[in-house]
Amino acid sequence: MRILLDDHLYDHAMLEAAESLPEVPAFVLTRFNIPMPGAREKGGFGDDARFRQWCVNRSRIFTEVCLPSLLSQTRRPTGWLLLFDETYMKETQRALKAIERFDWIVPIIVPTSGPIANYRQYFAPKINERLSDTAKHVVTIRLDNDDAISRTFVDSVVSYAQSALLRGAAAPFWISFPYGVQWDGSEVTLKLQNNNPFVSLVEEASRFRAGKATMAMSTNHGKVFVHGIVKTATARVPMWLQYTHAENVSNRKDARLLVFRDTREILGNFGLRL
Repeated sequence: MRILLDDHLYDHAMLEAAESLPEVPAFVLTRFNIPMPGAREKGGFGDDARFRQWCVNRSRIFTEVCLPSLLSQTRRPTGWLLLFDETYMKETQRALKAIERFDWIVPIIVPTSGPIANYRQYFAPKINERLSDTAKHVVTIRLDNDDAISRTFVDSVVSYAQSALLRGAAAPFWISFPYGVQWDGSEVTLKLQNNNPFVSLVEEASRFRAGKATMAMSTNHGKVFVHGIVKTATARVPMWLQYTHAENVSNRKDARLLVFRDTREILGNFGLRL
């Protein structure tokens, strides 16, 4: 089944007929336990003991929700880069152990404790290491450690970027899939949000080589429309999943949303099994 619907930038037939497609390596970016300034206090985890337990709990959620969705991708990303605070290595061992056998999943140990405002200094070198000399564009995908993306997410982002570039779209530009779901461990509900925390940013590869790349993780996703051009892509299936649980800092279940009947089918779209 075709996932993306044709629009003024995405043309499935054009992609199928194209003799060659733009090379667009995709990198998923995750701050595992490196919060934005003020996030720990906002979430009630400013106390060190509480944050250590948060790291333990997030490691479990990561291995049960986030990781399976990446392992089930129909197109594997060029790399998945995750930032880990070196102070809490013991508390995140479950997550680190789960990813150690995958060479495309790259844990980056940050030699500092606490929040940092600039993530580019850690992500950029690892991305540059994996860029080919022929790549002219790069797409970075934002992902939190307790959420999931659909099995076709990476493929859809790359395909949409390729189609937009073939049609003359100038980088940088953002790609947003507004159709997603929330899951509370029991019910799956519809969630529509343009400025969602799964937005992707297409940039020229030369910006990475020059150390000037912005990257999807470097700005508040809630203000993405202020920071640049956003291409809103329509899909036939929900493209992302927010797992709502007791330790969410900002995500809360919206009781007004439509409840899906077949929870098992929806979760299967994200590589999750009940």
